[in-house]
This record gives sequence, structure tokens and C-alpha cells, in this order.
Amino acid sequence: MWEYLQHNDRAAGERLLADLLSDHPDDPDLRQTERALEAPHGLRSPVWRIPPAAIGNVDRPALMGRIAQVLPTGPVALCGIGGAGKTRLAVEYAHRHASAYGAVWWVDAGPGQSIGGQLAELAVAVNACGPASSVPDAVAALHRRLGEASPRSHLVIFDNAQTPQDLAPWLPGTGADVLITSRNPLWIETAVAVTVGVFPREQSHELLRRWLPSLDPATADRVAAALGDLPLALAQGAYVMAAQGMPADVYLDALDRRTLEVLDRPGPAGYPATLAATILATTQQLAESAPAAADLLRQCALLAAETVPTALLRQAAGEASVWPALEHLGRFGIARIDQRGLLLHRLTQLVIRDWLTAADRAALRDRVVSAVVACAPGDLAEMPATWSRWAELRPHVLALEPAEASEPDLREIALRLVRYQLIRGESAAAALAQPSGCTPCGATGSDRSIRRPLLRRGAMPARWAMSAASTRPGRCCGIPLRRSGGCWATATRPCCAPLPRSR
Repeated sequence: MWEYLQHNDRAAGERLLADLLSDHPDDPDLRQTERALEAPHGLRSPVWRIPPAAIGNVDRPALMGRIAQVLPTGPVALCGIGGAGKTRLAVEYAHRHASAYGAVWWVDAGPGQSIGGQLAELAVAVNACGPASSVPDAVAALHRRLGEASPRSHLVIFDNAQTPQDLAPWLPGTGADVLITSRNPLWIETAVAVTVGVFPREQSHELLRRWLPSLDPATADRVAAALGDLPLALAQGAYVMAAQGMPADVYLDALDRRTLEVLDRPGPAGYPATLAATILATTQQLAESAPAAADLLRQCALLAAETVPTALLRQAAGEASVWPALEHLGRFGIARIDQRGLLLHRLTQLVIRDWLTAADRAALRDRVVSAVVACAPGDLAEMPATWSRWAELRPHVLALEPAEASEPDLREIALRLVRYQLIRGESAAAALAQPSGCTPCGATGSDRSIRRPLLRRGAMPARWAMSAASTRPGRCCGIPLRRSGGCWATATRPCCAPLPRSR
């Protein structure tokens, strides 16, 4: 109702409100809207401490509606990775609903912040205690005042909360709506968690067009895809292109070559930290409090931007360390954790990769290759029981670029993967899904030149893969050669050339 009054004819809205109240005089939401109309400060509450709203913010109606629906029932926690827009969503909600409350207060609940001190200031602002009161006394007085107040008469927002356990002592009871933003998704016993994810693609286009009106839809789609539809990354990128007059192709090339530098460029006002700074600060906090989790994070940064299966995580971190490490990664909100495994946003991966030194990347790669090799099914690829495991492992094998790899074990695993794909008959679709791969009939002979070097380096006997490929002559294997073009097939012939049967 309040959104209707803000965005439509006010007089008509007041008449509609009066009609609704005559039919539902005891409805608490309608009475709250009535109080908002009578507020002496127009659209702002008498007691107010909220950051300024962003001009040109992209509306997220589904999330706004979800908050409005759930908040009357108890605290709501907006959860998601850094850069997803949790804080901006909370700010926007506070501004839209400001006059529905007698007090609207922002509490920075991040590391090192005095939550109690900020609540004590609210206690003084609502005349619950005097300015000379100690923090414990002031917080206790505030809780008593809110307990005596009308339901939903105050809005308190705790931004960047770390854990439910840290925040629980400070949460008010009745008399206040509580909105929390956090990267930690585990708020089940404290609040209703509302996941804030990346933009749908159409909202990514909307944000980009606001900064770059001349951007054509196809280019906007490429930029949105490269930035993973992450709101903070999109805002930074659009701002940089608009401020510097940089063509989108130049920006995308710079993003690919110098990820850390590009994502560390300041964005528009209202974004206090860049995406790169946010990711690296979280990584540093993780390294200080949970070194094993930070190590697993760095290993996953070298894999594909797909779910890393639990079996591979167990090989990478070790059975004793993997579960606490996953808990920390989920709590810090730098990865999405579920029963299937771990998922990193592609920009998080790229920033961490770019931040690592060449020596660190090489050492990590050796460990990641060992984990992938150990995780690969030992049975023959044509056994159906192994197919789901090969499907999970496939993107991570490709991320390690086995066609150019020097590790014999990795090339052997890749050859098994070739056999799996050819037998399953999924190879053509898989190849088409690779942006730098070949098409089923578009390979050249350019990979012939690496045939003998790969075989000399100890790859699995070519006759094994040849026999599999010859059962489906002319099919593309789906493993692209990124530098030389074509696909790997057996790393000996172009993908569309029928392979001779071994003798």
C-alpha cells in the first residue's frame, strides 16, 4: 500500500486507504500506512540515520516484495556474496518505507564495529535514556522502550553482520522491524534468510543502459556475461566505460588481461569499496582466521566457475580439513556451499588468480592437478556408474587446459574424458558450449603439429582413445585446443577426421 502511495496519485491513494480501513479497521499494515501519512517529516521518520539512497538504482521488485512480505513476521537476513547488492537493497527499503516508522536506524555490524555503542546512540535519540548512560544500560533501556512501543514502530538495520551468535545479544524484541545484511547464509534460528543473488540478465542490461544509453543489446549481453551479472561489478564497469569514454571491446579486453587492476577501479558514488578490494579483504580475513579454508579457496580459483564436487574438495583439502574449511567459506560468503559442493563466482576466481604470484599459481596448480587425478573414476569410462562423476569433473579438467599440459597423469585423465564423451554421444554439444573450442565440423589440421610431442611426453596410448573415437567417426571430442585451434580428440588428429582403428 505504501509503495502505491509513493509512486501513484497521493489523493487517490488516500481515498483507497480510507475505503480499505472502513472494511478492515484492525489491519496492522493499513494502520501503519495511516501513521506514515500523518508523520510530521513527510517521507522521513523523526529519528533517522540511514545512508543516502542511490540515484538511478535498478529496482528489484521481487526482493523488495519478499522483504515486505516476511518482515512483519520477524527479523529478515539478506544473504549473498560480496557485490550482490545487499546493502543497497536495505538502504532502498529504508527510504521507501521511512515514514512508516517512528525511528529508522542504521547499525554497522561489521568487524571491529561497536554495535552496542550505535544502539546506545539510538536509545538516546528515542529518549530511552540519557547521554551519560553506559552502553549496557542504554541498550537495556532501548530494549525496554521497544518492548513497550507499538508493533513495527521502529526499523533497525544491521549491516554486514558476521554471525547469528555475534548479533543475537543486540537484537531488539517486539516493537521493531529488524533487517540484517550478511554474507553468512546460516540465520535459520535468528531470522528468515532471503538470498540476494546476481541480477537477472534483463536487469544487468537496464543498469548498463542507464550509464551507457548507446550500448547495443548484443554488446550489453557480452559485458553482462563477462561480469557475471554481479551488481557491483556491473556498476563499476559501466562507470569506468562512461567516465573514460572507453569502448566496451577495449574494456572487455582489459578485464581479460588485467582483471585485478580493472576491478579495483573506483565506481560511482555509493559504492564504498571496489569489487577487487572486497574480494581480497575477505580473502585476507579468511587467511587469518581459517588458513585451511583460504588454501582451499585458492585451489578452487584455478578450477572452472562451476560447482566443484564434494569428492574433489575432499581430495584438495584432505578429509580432516574439508568440512571446517567449507563451513568457513560459507560463513564468509565468498562461495556458495551446498550438498553438491562449492561454487565460486567467476570474478572471484579471476581476482584471486590475478592476485597470486606466478610461483604460487604454479605450486597450487600441481596440487590441483593431483586432486583432480585422484578424484577421477578408476573404472572404464563406458561404465554408466561413472558417468555422473565424469560429468561433474569435466569442466575442471578442461579448466586445467590438458591439451597444453605437461603432466602425464592429467593427459591420461583427459583421454578418459574423451572416451566418456564419445561413448555418451555428448561431444558435439559439449564442444559448442566452449567459447574458444571448435565446432563439430570446423576443425583444421593445426593440431597435427603437436601429435608426436604429446605422445612422446607420455600420454596414454593413442590406440585406446582412437578405438573409442573410431566408433563415432567425424564426432568432435569437445576438448578444445585453446592456442592452436581445433579440438583434442586424441591430441593427434583434427576432430572431424575419422580415426583409423588400432591394429
